[in-house]
Amino acid sequence: MTTVSRPEGDLRTQLRSFTRDSHERLDARLARYDLTDPEDRQRFCAIQYRGFSDLGDACGWDAAEATSALRDIHAALAVELGLPVSRSSDPSTRPLHPDAVAYVTLGSQLGTEAMKRAMPEEQRRGAFGLAPDSDAWRAFRTRIAEDPGDEASRQRILDDARAAFDIFLAASGTDFSRENENSAI
Repeated sequence: MTTVSRPEGDLRTQLRSFTRDSHERLDARLARYDLTDPEDRQRFCAIQYRGFSDLGDACGWDAAEATSALRDIHAALAVELGLPVSRSSDPSTRPLHPDAVAYVTLGSQLGTEAMKRAMPEEQRRGAFGLAPDSDAWRAFRTRIAEDPGDEASRQRILDDARAAFDIFLAASGTDFSRENENSAI
């Protein structure tokens, strides 16, 4: 577990600050995909599918307020990629705190909304047709503001949120080209 001095502010502010570098690196990697291009869209969805699969495994598919969103996103990506909709739980995956997974999952929905604005309406389907769970995001924000937990719990959430971004960074480094599509997903 990587522990560095914790940023100031409430837990949400700390999460944003603590994960900023990882988040920016991931955004830069994903920005290279033109989601209006069918091959780029497939590669992007493969990265997201791998990331959300590993994220789900890491939290046992329990992501606090984001549990339904996590499962819905994973299922939509599976359908988009023509894969069976199934979830496993890999006990070898480092367990992540449900609040860390909730932060990344619910935040990703907001990022997807921004990406959808650049897509023609007819392409806003499948994984890009899901509406963000605004109620879950509000409930999550309210809960962590009212009960941020003790020092050790807060640090674990911060470390695990960074590890959650690392899961997606690892997935974004996978070769999802047509030649390797069967081994990559």
